[in-house]
Amino acid sequence: MRTKIGARAIEAMHPNSILWDEEVRGFNARRQFSNVVTYSVFYRTMDGRQRWHKLGRHPILTPSIARKEAIRILRDVVLGKDPSGERDEIRHGRTVAQLCELYQAHMQSGKLNGKKDLTIKTDVSRIKKHIIPQIGNYKVATITSDQLEHFMNNQTLGSAKRIISLTQTIFSFAVKRKLRSDTPVSGIEKPADAKRTHD
Repeated sequence: MRTKIGARAIEAMHPNSILWDEEVRGFNARRQFSNVVTYSVFYRTMDGRQRWHKLGRHPILTPSIARKEAIRILRDVVLGKDPSGERDEIRHGRTVAQLCELYQAHMQSGKLNGKKDLTIKTDVSRIKKHIIPQIGNYKVATITSDQLEHFMNNQTLGSAKRIISLTQTIFSFAVKRKLRSDTPVSGIEKPADAKRTHD
């Protein structure tokens, strides 16, 4: 059934029913057997995959707010994005710890050129002692430059530059494998070199 989704239409919904908005194609409200009503938007990605993107529940979202959000989602789809897929990636995507495990596997198998045995040993040590314990639980897709700068500032002056340089290399590895579109370490001002310390 197509109608303009509004407060009256929501209140009149029968259990286990769905309303499709007549103004914004794909925008809908679904009532379960209970009194729960959920707003969603249905769309197809550029490669034809079907998506049901949940917007939120009524009355936390009003019909007007939900419609505006549906329009924003559909606008992103027209621009070639996949908002539902991106949200799933954020929820279920790799953690920094998992990224580090993948990086180490490639490094130790010789798939990363130019890494000498001593460098590999040192990198593995820094990953296990610093990177995984401190930022390992963050999602690769959502970790920010501010979080990485805070991570860097928690290191000793002598080791911070080398640790953040390794972190940048690991995120460049992530970009090449399309795990994120940018390197969040870029733009972070690295500390000046200091007397070498054990790290």
